[in-house]
Amino acid sequence: MSQHDRIVRTRFGQVRGVPLTGGDEGITVFRGIPYAAPPTGPLRFRPPADPPAWSRVRACDTDPPIAMQDCHLAPSYEPQCSDFYWRGYPSCSEDCLYLNIATGSIPDGSQAPLRPVLIWFHDGLSGGYSYEPQFDPTVLARKGVVVVSVGHRLHLFGYLLLSQFANEQRSKGGNYGLMDQFKALDWVCDNIAGFGGDPGNITVGGQGGGAAKSAVLATSPKARGRVRRLINQSGLFWLRWFREPDIAERDTHRHLLSIGIDPDLSPDALRAIPAPVLLGPTDRMSAFHPSMVWDGEYIA
Repeated sequence: MSQHDRIVRTRFGQVRGVPLTGGDEGITVFRGIPYAAPPTGPLRFRPPADPPAWSRVRACDTDPPIAMQDCHLAPSYEPQCSDFYWRGYPSCSEDCLYLNIATGSIPDGSQAPLRPVLIWFHDGLSGGYSYEPQFDPTVLARKGVVVVSVGHRLHLFGYLLLSQFANEQRSKGGNYGLMDQFKALDWVCDNIAGFGGDPGNITVGGQGGGAAKSAVLATSPKARGRVRRLINQSGLFWLRWFREPDIAERDTHRHLLSIGIDPDLSPDALRAIPAPVLLGPTDRMSAFHPSMVWDGEYIA
C-alpha cells in the first residue's frame, strides 16, 4: 500500500482516507464515513438504519455536516474566541450520521498488532459536533490509539418523545440520538480492524454531555461485553441527564406548542414538516432541553 493509497474496505464499501504530512507522517484521517442511513424523510424519528452500500471507493476527505441545532449561537462567540476556539461553524443538516477516524496503523498484510480504540463523543444533547477543533484526534493517534469521533442526532431530532411514535415503534423513549451512538458502536465493532483498531479493546469517552453518553454505552445491557473502559472528561454519570418518559413527553409537548406545531399530529405529518420549522425560531431553539430517557432498553 502506497503512502497515498489509504483505502480500507468496510462492510458497506471501500473508503479512502487522507494521509497527513508535516509532523503527522504515518497518520491517516478518514472524514465523513457513513455509519447509518440519513435519518430524513420516512427515517426521521426512527431508530437508525444501515447506510446504503456503495460500489466505488468513497473519498473520505471532507468533514460531514453537523446535526440540526442552534447554529446561530456560534457567531456571538467568535469576536472573543476566534483566535483559539471557533473556526467558523459548519453547516447543519439532518443528514448527520457520520464518523471520523484518525489512525496511525492501517493493516497492510503484516502481523502488526491491532491498536486500542477510543470512541469519543462531544458535549451537548442540543448542540456541538464531533470534530470541534479544540479536540484534535491526531494527538492520540500519534500515541498509538485509533480514534473514532461520532456525529449523531441532537435537539428535537434526537430526543423527541411523543406517544404516537412510542406506539408506532413499540418503545418507551425517543432516544434517537442515543440509538445513533449504539449504531456507531456496532459499526466500530464490525469494521475497525480494517483501520488498525482492536474491536476487543474499545474505550468510550467524552467531554461534558459526552461523558454521560459514553457512560450509557459503557453500562447499558445493549453494549455488554463490547466496551472495556470508560473515560469521563469534565462530566459525571449523573441521574440528572435522564428523565422518565412522561416528563420527557410533557417537555416535548410544551416545546412544539411554543413554536406553533400541534404535538398530536400523526408521525407521518411530523416527518413531513421542514427541518428548520421543527427546530423553531432562533429565540425558541434554546428553550427545548433534550434529555435521554429511562426506556428500560438502552437505559435500564
